Amino acid sequence: MTIPSDQEDGSSSPGDERRRDPLILAVVGLAATLLLFVSAALPVLTDRSPDNASGMTPVPTSTIRPPPSTSSPPALQSPSLPSRQSPVAATTPPPTTAAPSTTPATAPAATTSTAPPEQVIESTAVPMPRSPDRGGAAMGRLAVGPIDTSAFPRVAFDVVVPEPLAAIRLRSTMVDVDGAPVDSVTAVDPRDIAVALLIDDGPSVDAAVLGHLQGASVELVRHLGPGSALALATPSGLASAFTSSRDANIGRIAAITAGSPAVTPLPGLLTSAILELASNPARDRHAVLLLGEGLDATPEQLAALERAVTSSGTRLHLIVRRGVDATAIASVAAASGGVVTSAANVVAAIDEVTAAIARRYRVVATMTSRGEHSIALTAKDLRYEVTVGPV
Repeated sequence: MTIPSDQEDGSSSPGDERRRDPLILAVVGLAATLLLFVSAALPVLTDRSPDNASGMTPVPTSTIRPPPSTSSPPALQSPSLPSRQSPVAATTPPPTTAAPSTTPATAPAATTSTAPPEQVIESTAVPMPRSPDRGGAAMGRLAVGPIDTSAFPRVAFDVVVPEPLAAIRLRSTMVDVDGAPVDSVTAVDPRDIAVALLIDDGPSVDAAVLGHLQGASVELVRHLGPGSALALATPSGLASAFTSSRDANIGRIAAITAGSPAVTPLPGLLTSAILELASNPARDRHAVLLLGEGLDATPEQLAALERAVTSSGTRLHLIVRRGVDATAIASVAAASGGVVTSAANVVAAIDEVTAAIARRYRVVATMTSRGEHSIALTAKDLRYEVTVGPV
């Protein structure tokens, strides 16, 4: 639009200003209309909720990925194990063919956590039987040696530590007699132990059987405590002096061969070995006999063996192959407080004998009567118990 001017010098007259007023009002009105339009459309284009006061377009929370942790690497997840679902819904709907989940909903995880979803792993452990009257401890049988009642009512006996507790050191608070605490519990010093080991290598013992007896003997030597002395004897004539050298004893065991003629009959050899054991300065004496075939002993031989065992304070342990008859010797061994076991695998059976020799504690307690008594060991939520007597 051209506005004519009556002034050559370009100055405006009052009439010109009056003509410009409608134009200015029209421009102002148009600007006000645009401002109202923008104000009406702005809430639709932006989020004015309290959680998004900045006016930025919100991003769905399910698409947010936390930065990798710098404190520790994320835990590996097995695809075969179920994991807890994230509480935030995914933006992409699930396929229409998917079956509905039957897993119960879990509690929402904290929104500030950057750790991966926690795995739910089902334990395969089977709980042991519980004893309601013993504080819920698991039950097992306790191995106890002969009870010395020479100073009754104070008594002394040995407790064999069960395999699950082999790594701990027993304390007096762990052992009780009839529910009452004992006076003391002391580990047996391995240097106080002497063992006479007899291996049946008679001429009729099969070479494979003899090999098993040798293997069991080596396991015994390896697991004796440091300083424990051992002497070896066989019917073929092998007889060694007491030594705590494992290498020397293992070397002698390995040198035994099958088919050697018998020089000394086994019943007499066993009695002689126990009498030799009586002269050893060690106070804790054990004789271990590994039989490859049946053993018949005369009444005289059994009587001599019983006298030797009793006078020397020796515990006789007997291991025989399953099916081998050694009833007479077994009765003497059981009466001495030794371990008597018959097994197809004598190498595995030697573990019980080794524990009875090397994994023991001496317990001193006070008994109120000479009847039967309950002796128990409780540790690590495990309770082992046995009834002994009458004492």
